[in-house]
Amino acid sequence: MMASMQYETARFPTPPSRLSMRRRCLIYGVLGAVFLGLVATTSSRAASTNYVSLASIQKDITSFTKTLKATGSVSYALNSSVADQVLHATTESNTPKPLAGEKCFSNGFVPIMNPDMSECVWTNPTSDVTILLFGDSHAQQWLRVFIDIANLRGFRLVTLMHTACGAAQLTSRPSVQAAAREACTTWHDKVFEEIPQLHPSVVIFASSIQDLPSNAYAAEVELNGILTRALGSASRVISLHDTPNQQFKIGGNPITPAACLAHNQLKTIYNPKAFTKKVGTYDCYRPFRSTLYAVNDATRDQVAQADVDSGVQVIEPMPWFCNVSSTGLCPPVILDTFIYRDWAHMRSEYLERLTMLLDASIKTIPKSPVSLRIATRTSTTATFAWNKSFDGHAPISGYVATVSPGGKTCSTVLLGCTVEGLTPGGSYSVSLRATNAIGPSANKILTFKTLR
Repeated sequence: MMASMQYETARFPTPPSRLSMRRRCLIYGVLGAVFLGLVATTSSRAASTNYVSLASIQKDITSFTKTLKATGSVSYALNSSVADQVLHATTESNTPKPLAGEKCFSNGFVPIMNPDMSECVWTNPTSDVTILLFGDSHAQQWLRVFIDIANLRGFRLVTLMHTACGAAQLTSRPSVQAAAREACTTWHDKVFEEIPQLHPSVVIFASSIQDLPSNAYAAEVELNGILTRALGSASRVISLHDTPNQQFKIGGNPITPAACLAHNQLKTIYNPKAFTKKVGTYDCYRPFRSTLYAVNDATRDQVAQADVDSGVQVIEPMPWFCNVSSTGLCPPVILDTFIYRDWAHMRSEYLERLTMLLDASIKTIPKSPVSLRIATRTSTTATFAWNKSFDGHAPISGYVATVSPGGKTCSTVLLGCTVEGLTPGGSYSVSLRATNAIGPSANKILTFKTLR
């Protein structure tokens, strides 16, 4: 059974009346006509598996680029899987449901006019590592991927997400109504009060770069400062940069990548002037950088520089969608997966192919060491041993075992150490933690007695 997830929709102008009915039918009606004879399944999922390296993605993008330039177009008309995905571009299957949460909305997402906070727990409520995902629909689009990663690593995933109210949009989008901006401001105030109470191991935030304040640099620096103070370390703040915007125009009116491909009968068409293209073209791919996206590119540059200056972790996903060279392209389909749900959001089917790459990009505190045990003991000493757990994608710099009462410790980079000077026949507990560059793990605790 296929269910639709509620998403923030991209806001673009409604086509004016001068767009003829004939052209509207051409743009929006040909989609069905093109696919009637091609689609034999109701599933919109691609057959591809997860990417394990950036090189694999870039190889597939390069193949698209070479074919496009050599033949003048790339056709997907004979690929029923791609055709089906384009037809169902806005449909999401297997909608995730939160496990619990404080005033948690059913899809974890606060509506645009609502100032309330929706704090949702999606995985492993008792885990010793908490990942907090914070932002607007550009954070939400990654939700299924983060759920997969949290389940893989045993993390607790918590979300704080709001429609049209990005993490760095501290006063919301200027293009929305005043009531929505006020709701966004109130929501931010609540979120920033709540974050320290959640004790997250890391906060990962994502926002649409569209409608960011004119000085995006200052807004990003301010946000990074707030989160760094809340967590006590910039290294525990992760900025997940925005995904590409794919807006095409026919007759001066914006259309989605799906509508563009439908207009072209499932073909991308090579446009040698794409880097300075004018209104009226519909090639259905975009250059990584061009005059058409100059405003967005400038905002991206401001955000990136702010994150570098703030010292936070950065995840830059653009190379997962585009060749990021000066003449690079961003295809609408990579291998056999259609990428775009609308102008500004990605389809979960493609994002899920990036699970391993995103997982490897997240550096967090390590999980607690496992199998803590007494290796040997005497009347005055205890030697402990343990096994290594997940290191949070950052090398373990050391372990510290602390014995109570008395506070005696031993430190090591190995998987065992000895504490001396204990009392014969004494009852003790030992707390063990691992540390990496992000911070210390939660303690692993074991009780024991020395020999008499």
